[in-house]
Amino acid sequence: GTQNLAILDAIRDTPGIRFILTRHKQGAAFMAYGFARASGKPSVVTATEGPGVTNLATGIAAANRAFLPVISLCGVQESELRERDATQDMDQVAFMRPLTKWAYSIPNARKIQESMRKAFRVALTEPRGPAHVEASSEILLGTTPVEATEPAAYRNTVLPSCSDAQLDQACALLAQAERPVFVLGRGVLNESATQAMMALADRVGVPVAVLQYSPDAFPSTHALALGPLGRNGWSSANRTVPKADLIIAVGAHMDVMSTTFKYGIFSREAKLIHHSPASGQLGIVYPFALGINGSTQSFIAGLSERIARAGSRRPWIDVDK
Repeated sequence: GTQNLAILDAIRDTPGIRFILTRHKQGAAFMAYGFARASGKPSVVTATEGPGVTNLATGIAAANRAFLPVISLCGVQESELRERDATQDMDQVAFMRPLTKWAYSIPNARKIQESMRKAFRVALTEPRGPAHVEASSEILLGTTPVEATEPAAYRNTVLPSCSDAQLDQACALLAQAERPVFVLGRGVLNESATQAMMALADRVGVPVAVLQYSPDAFPSTHALALGPLGRNGWSSANRTVPKADLIIAVGAHMDVMSTTFKYGIFSREAKLIHHSPASGQLGIVYPFALGINGSTQSFIAGLSERIARAGSRRPWIDVDK
């Protein structure tokens, strides 16, 4: 559309950015969703103003629920046409704000680079999620000095490590448990920690279920794999997890499809160790015996080190898929 043509001109002059033209904005939004989900990297989708933005909404809302770093970079009506009932004029920021972590209309060309840095910073900060940034053609056609700022200079690129004292507590709870299970979430995928998680499961002999938004966090072919939990989940997971006396949720956000937000799939009597790279995700649904904030990689590595010192254990159940 006319309002974001300047963005397309800039992309054409930037060989390092791959541009994919789609037939419909909703398709574009879901392609961005799919790329972010499959790669763990941020993706950007662009559309023109008005119906261009409203057609992105479903894909952006899906990214919001899936905690995916999708950035919508859109046009908006020129300032002289706003608030005059122009054909495609609407309050796009108000429309996108409930669907994103941050929505912003860039006021002038000098703010463009700062705004894009913030969009990436917000989208990639745990818990991840979409951001919306927009500007009119008069701003996008403006000029401003280049601010060559590398990502590591404007956003955190390394998650904090989990507390040693809390890892000691987690290991102690695991040693006391008779029927422990792991429940894996998006943090395992975001940090490419599947191989490390497989090694941990093998070492400790604990069966592994996955939350439904993260089915690829653990291979279903593994001898200790229970599969996805909850509604539409596997019977192996839904039969085994209710028997657990200790649930270790790794990189996990509790979703309604996996747990129904009720006790049943999780036993009320079971102790919960809830780990998440986002501290605000801890304890939203279930109170925990131990909540741990920090990188998923450091949580898995910390448990592995302590279990290696303590010695391995035999599985308490034969996984029957």
